[in-house]
Amino acid sequence: MKGFEINTTKSDLAKMPENERILFLLLGHLANELSVLKKLFFFCAHSEAEIKWQRRANNAQALVMARVLIGKLCEGWDLLQRYLFSNKLSKIYEPLLEAEAQNGLSNLKRYFGKDNLIKKVRNSFSFHYSGEVIAKFFETTPENETDEWQMCETGNVGNSLFFSSELVVNHALLEVILPGQPQEAMNQLFEESTNVAGWFIDVISGCMIVIAERHFLNKDGKLVMVPVDIGSVPSIDDVRVPYFVSSPKAENSGSI
Repeated sequence: MKGFEINTTKSDLAKMPENERILFLLLGHLANELSVLKKLFFFCAHSEAEIKWQRRANNAQALVMARVLIGKLCEGWDLLQRYLFSNKLSKIYEPLLEAEAQNGLSNLKRYFGKDNLIKKVRNSFSFHYSGEVIAKFFETTPENETDEWQMCETGNVGNSLFFSSELVVNHALLEVILPGQPQEAMNQLFEESTNVAGWFIDVISGCMIVIAERHFLNKDGKLVMVPVDIGSVPSIDDVRVPYFVSSPKAENSGSI
């Protein structure tokens, strides 16, 4: 894979107005987190398995990643409100954004301007543990098979799966999204979280271009980009993240 190295220094950042420097660093941090979480959600959601416990664990793991991703998306909108809109930087940046970034920002404003799946999941599931939610949805969690309310103990907590817990929580999660339609709710969860993450990436990329053109151009008015070889990388279709893994080979590697 080929890429480009864009060299900036701490002194370059120190010359920026503080509000723009904070925005630049936080947007980069958010972009990195969303890139990692979006890929992990994809890897986990597409991990197919024939063995019952592997299948259950992979599904549970995918929804764990979905909840974390959704929580970060909601926090990302708060970030834009605090550091792009509230301090008036949006009045400078928005007219300078490229069309794709402007479209992404319009989509985010429209989406977060009303009740939405991201807010519902974030407030009830992403960063909270609610006994009220468990109590409410326990009674309606279906028991389609007598062995669904099981636990799988392997002797290592990192490789054990308390499936009954995920059964209730994930039932509650999907019921909050679309009552009585679990598969449709799962599809909506995947689609909306992926779309919103994509809009954020477009907006962040656009803002980074604006910042670079305002603060990182050389004396000739150009942004110095040096080609680099990142090396070989796997296809996204070939990467999967299993739930169950064997213990580390090295004795000092620690416990998973």
